Order: sequence, then structure tokens, then C-alpha cells
Amino acid sequence: MSGYRYHWHDGIEIQLILQGECELSIDGSLNYLVPNDLVLINAGCGHASLRRRDDCLSLVTHISPEYLYQLGLEPDKTRLTLNTQGDGLLRDSPLFDSLRAKLCLCLHSLKSGSPGASIAARGHIELFLAEVIDNFPLQSLDKSQQMKKEAYRDQILLPVIKYIGKNYRKKLTLEEVAECAGYNRSYFSTFFKNALGIGFYEYLMRCRLQSAIAEMMNSDKSIADIALDNGFCNVKSFNQTFKHNFHKSPNEYRRSVRNKGPLLHRLDRIIAQDDNPIVCSYLERYLEESAVKQASNTMLEVTLRLRADEATARMLNQLAQSEVSIYLEGKSQSKI
Repeated sequence: MSGYRYHWHDGIEIQLILQGECELSIDGSLNYLVPNDLVLINAGCGHASLRRRDDCLSLVTHISPEYLYQLGLEPDKTRLTLNTQGDGLLRDSPLFDSLRAKLCLCLHSLKSGSPGASIAARGHIELFLAEVIDNFPLQSLDKSQQMKKEAYRDQILLPVIKYIGKNYRKKLTLEEVAECAGYNRSYFSTFFKNALGIGFYEYLMRCRLQSAIAEMMNSDKSIADIALDNGFCNVKSFNQTFKHNFHKSPNEYRRSVRNKGPLLHRLDRIIAQDDNPIVCSYLERYLEESAVKQASNTMLEVTLRLRADEATARMLNQLAQSEVSIYLEGKSQSKI
């Protein structure tokens, strides 16, 4: 995405952070995501993201509403819950290892180009959704409240977001945008922050920064020209704001991020650098970790707490099925 824009979809979006840090605003809640974080954004939920590090990579999956209805899910009536932000134990749990692996398998299937690639990809996505539903209860939506929210969003919030998107390069004030929305300054300021999770000027600054980053990556314009063309009053202000948010100067950031971008894939197509060796290494790692943990979880671990010698243990192990693992307990444990 070339610009910072609060938006929403009719379907579901799933974000998996592979590398770096990302700020994600979802329906008035600000989330700070780190590697391995997995977040599901429901249909109609407003969101906007800002990469907080130059090496940020994410795997983003979109699932259309038509496909969700085919599966018996009604995105306008129910909500799925999935967010590991700030919960390291949940993020590193076997459940989320399995969920991450299913997303990676979906991408691998799409990349294969085989006749059954699309079917295989859908199979992995369906298993992903089934696992989410089995472990996190569906939330039912109140139809009247949902209709009120959508009307409020489409009639008030959307025009404001579009207005900022068209004019962020100019000198914009809270008063001007509040007048555009038909509200006084105080009410609009509270309304905006409650809806997006950040204040008006914070949102405006993110729009300008994200646009500046896009120009830094895709043009040879000077930093000074980029700063002034994106609404910053001078280069010093731009440099200070940029370094505060990304911990690097614009020039340092430009050198490190050129020709890099987030990985994005959909159920019907792949976009961006899916053959990037860094990305491939992350995907392979997720698959390997999931396979190892799944194998260990399906094994029946039996500890012999008796006076059995090692030969007896080996004999019992040979008689047992492959899912049985026997440990000898003594001064140290050794796996047969």
C-alpha cells in the first residue's frame, strides 16, 4: 500500500508478521505487532497499518465474502476473534504454530502452479478457519447496531477519510476537516480518535510519512523535495518526525528499504516477492516448527518408573507402536 489509509473490506483479512514491527489500528484499537503475531480483521472493521521498521515483512491473506458464505459463515452477522498482540504465550503456543503453518501451506500451494493448486489452497484456508472457530467462539452481531455503525461509517467517516486522502499534502487543520464533516472542533476530535484509535494530527502525520516512504523507495527525488511535497513545513520537521517514528534518518531508511516490500497473497493470486529468500526462509521455518511440534504432541510419552534395565526398555519400545516414546528415568533421561 503506497499510502496510509483507514479502510475496510467486505471479507476477512489475516495478517502474519514475518519480520520487523508494524503498527495496526483496528476499529479504534491501536496494536503494535512483532514477528509471529497473527491478527484477523473481520469484515467491515476499519483498519490502517504503518511499518515501524524498514525490514518489516508481513503475509497478508484476503478471503472474499462470497467464499465465506459458501462455507456457512456470514461476515455481516458474526465476528471471528484472533489477535496475539501483546500475548507472547499465546503467540508461541502450538495452536498458533499450526495456524501459521496453514497460511504458509496455502501460499506454497498457490506457488506450485499445479492443476489442483487452487483447491489445495482453499483446503488449507478452510482448515485454518475451522481451527480458529474451534478454539475461539464466534461473536454474534446485533443487526440494528451493525446497520447503525455502517451508516455512521459510510456517511461521516468515509467522506472525512477521503478528504484527508486528497488533501494531506496541503496545510490541513482540525477545524477545516471538522467543518467538512459538519461538526465543531471539540466533538470531531473526540469522534475521530474513538473511531480510529489515534488523533486527527497523528493520522495526518502517518498519511504524510507513508506517502513520503513510497516516494523515497520509488523515485530519485531529494529528501527536501519529498518532505515539502508531502505536507511537512520544512526538512527539519520531516527529519525529526521521521526519526522519532522509525529510529532512522530518511536517508538511512531509503538506503535500506529500496526494492523491498511486504508480501501479499490472496486465494486467487500472489502479489510481490514471494520468491524472496528471506520470506522463503520464514515460511519454511513455520512449516518445520509446526511439523516437529505436531509430531511431538501426537506421541504418547511413557516414563518407566520401575527397576527396568535399558535392554527391557528397548524391548518394550520395539513392541510398541510408532506413536509411543519411552524415556528412562534415572540420573538423566535418555530417549530410546
